[in-house]
Amino acid sequence: TPSHPSNSTQKHTKSSFMMDTPHEIRYPRSEIAFHVAKKAIQVCAVAGTLAGIPLAIFKDNQRDAHGILSETGQYATYGVAATAVLGAAKLSYKLATDVDEVGAYDRAFRLRHNESQKRVDKVTAITAVVGAIVGGVASSQCPKSDPLAGAARGAALGTAAGVLLHLVT
Repeated sequence: TPSHPSNSTQKHTKSSFMMDTPHEIRYPRSEIAFHVAKKAIQVCAVAGTLAGIPLAIFKDNQRDAHGILSETGQYATYGVAATAVLGAAKLSYKLATDVDEVGAYDRAFRLRHNESQKRVDKVTAITAVVGAIVGGVASSQCPKSDPLAGAARGAALGTAAGVLLHLVT
């Protein structure tokens, strides 16, 4: 038998997890929901960025770096916004119908102890904040730009950059 439940391929009961963990996971479904929301935002920011680059260049006829970044950030923001609407509905239904209490606890426990998940979440949080600051400051320098929109675009691009950074390092 493995020494730690997170190393096993079989599901465990809530009480078997409690033997090895100092803190009970009080709201496993909420932890799973938060995890799924973070992953959806990360994936949609990357997808929006990847789709946004050619769209900015060919559809919107952007030729300078500022224009390409701004438009790409807009498409990345669209991707993240779509996540908020569609992901919440799907997740609520799935958690309510498909996951039992032990399964939810098992998944939440594994997420808490997955070093790769924790790392990508930390990296994307940092790069999103940096992106929001840079986007907001850069937008405040342009007379026609809204700094809040620039911050949102920067956060979306920063999230995508964080996922890429996690993957290559």
